[in-house]
Amino acid sequence: MAAKYDPNELTPEKRFQRIASILGAGLVRLSKRKRLLKDSEQQSEKSPPITGDSADGRLESSSESGLTVQDG
Repeated sequence: MAAKYDPNELTPEKRFQRIASILGAGLVRLSKRKRLLKDSEQQSEKSPPITGDSADGRLESSSESGLTVQDG
């Protein structure tokens, strides 16, 4: 990203304001990232665990019936 301001032309006060603005934007991004991570972890705690032998995830209606696919 190209700088909008030439640092050599900024007064000390403007330079301080620019640095504070950059640091503030970084803190906002960090806060959002932490919130998203926390929300993601809470969502995964609410979701049922995925297992390889889950009856709810099967396509067939019972364990006695099986799905068959004919080629051709």
